[in-house]
Amino acid sequence: MRLPFFYGWVVVAVVFVTMGVGVNARTAFSLLFPPILAEFGWERGVTAGAFSFGFLISAVLSPTLGRLMDRRGPRVVMEIGVFLMGAGLLLVPTLLMGGTLPAARDQAFHKRLQSVGNGGPSTRRT
Repeated sequence: MRLPFFYGWVVVAVVFVTMGVGVNARTAFSLLFPPILAEFGWERGVTAGAFSFGFLISAVLSPTLGRLMDRRGPRVVMEIGVFLMGAGLLLVPTLLMGGTLPAARDQAFHKRLQSVGNGGPSTRRT
């Protein structure tokens, strides 16, 4: 079956939407910064520093990952990314048990976190 238009435009549209979502997801932090501070009670400097550290790591690793993608292909880079993301998610409990963020030791933070795991905030008073 032949499409009535050049298939390359479908690729361009998909890449456009993907990049738009990806860039907005990364830069939406500035919009979410005040609600994050209000919700968790974290210090402005620590929270902004964690976000800035993520951008710094991204800038440092981009040339290396670009070379790796050129040599080995995108499949290897994606597999490494999935592995690192999984490892990071597995390390989250260690952060919550005594990590560096001040709210990690906050009892109210732990209650909110538990309520998310139980299907939402509890309506009963303790």
